[in-house]
Amino acid sequence: MAKKTRSLTSLALFVLTSAGVGIIDPTHTVIAAANAAVSQPSFSLSQFNTDLSNGNVTDAANQLQAATTAQLGSISINPQDTTAMTTMTNAIEQSWWTSGTSQFTSIVQGLSPTVSAATFNYAITNYSNQNDFEATAQNMMQNFSQGQWASLDPATLSSQNFASTFNTVYANESTAQFNTMISGLNSNPANAGAVLTGLAQYDSGYTSVITSGLSATTFSDPKFTQSINSLTAQINSNNP
Repeated sequence: MAKKTRSLTSLALFVLTSAGVGIIDPTHTVIAAANAAVSQPSFSLSQFNTDLSNGNVTDAANQLQAATTAQLGSISINPQDTTAMTTMTNAIEQSWWTSGTSQFTSIVQGLSPTVSAATFNYAITNYSNQNDFEATAQNMMQNFSQGQWASLDPATLSSQNFASTFNTVYANESTAQFNTMISGLNSNPANAGAVLTGLAQYDSGYTSVITSGLSATTFSDPKFTQSINSLTAQINSNNP
């Protein structure tokens, strides 16, 4: 997709120029199939919390795969606890490798919006060449529910790291996943404005991908414009 420079004032004029394409990862499929026959431990919230605190990534990943939707929803996490956050982020990525696609979707969507947002924020903010956090963020993005999209932090969504991650995800996701993402943004105009702000600042060739799916209601919502204005000012102040 050709990159084009656009100004924030003309965002509403963009049109969709291409659609998301799904990619099948054979390695993921083989590993997930091999692990399907291995019995998983029963979920224990207290043990899961211990695994997070002790950095036991594999055990935490196994617990995530063993948990029911209700049990996943009972998980809480302290965003200030870097050991727990690192373990959680890595455990979600390991779960992607060792579970089937539908099971991984259930894991991500089973987490409360607070936990999924905290984990996603940590992954986006802290990814580097020394970890797999960007992959975690990509895989979470492709499996968030509409409600989870609506609950994400606007500052994260307007960041350069998110803009970079977004263009990778857009190339790899299916149309259905993309539409779910857009629907989630429409349910929170402030977040829609945040995504547009970041893309316009850091990767403007992809802004049309978002704007083409936003509803007229989103564009007319004052929170949409307020989000763009405030976050643009914040970005400019951080990059004089």
